[in-house]
Amino acid sequence: MESEIDLLRQENARLVAKNYDAEIVKLRQIIEENARRDVRVEELEQKNTEFEARLAILEQSSLVVGEQPQNDKEAIVEVLPEVTVSNIDLSNTVIDQQNNVDTKTSEEMEMDLG
Repeated sequence: MESEIDLLRQENARLVAKNYDAEIVKLRQIIEENARRDVRVEELEQKNTEFEARLAILEQSSLVVGEQPQNDKEAIVEVLPEVTVSNIDLSNTVIDQQNNVDTKTSEEMEMDLG
């Protein structure tokens, strides 16, 4: 009977050691996963900080602009100087020359060449 108890104690010790080793492996995996998660969280926090800084800059610039339009097209129109047709000499522009060529008939073009 004593030898049977000893055998059972040895088997129990072996099973406990086996279970202990399996638990250690699981805990090491959990620690590695947590370390990877910590790195990812740190990366995301860094990005978040950068985005918050960019947002603060944008908010400050919008305060400087004040009552400017929210629409990009309207903002561009406000920033660009006003140009009127009277300020530009259109007689010598490439556009006018191209328009003249486009409106000529084939007979007029032949007369220009000949």
